[in-house]
Amino acid sequence: MSSQSSTRAFAPFEWMVALRYLRARRKEGFISVIAGFSFIGISLGVATRIIVMAVMNGFRQE
Repeated sequence: MSSQSSTRAFAPFEWMVALRYLRARRKEGFISVIAGFSFIGISLGVATRIIVMAVMNGFRQE
């Protein structure tokens, strides 16, 4: 198991699907705004949860 294979986080197909739903089409600009807000909201929620769990784990180990 000494050989390391480099794996990427996302395959090109996954990037294509993600960008397809985040970019706006001509008539559907508002949907892209909603997708952007939801993406930011989910990202902030996940980051907050990770930080809180790290702090709680630090208090538990003291």
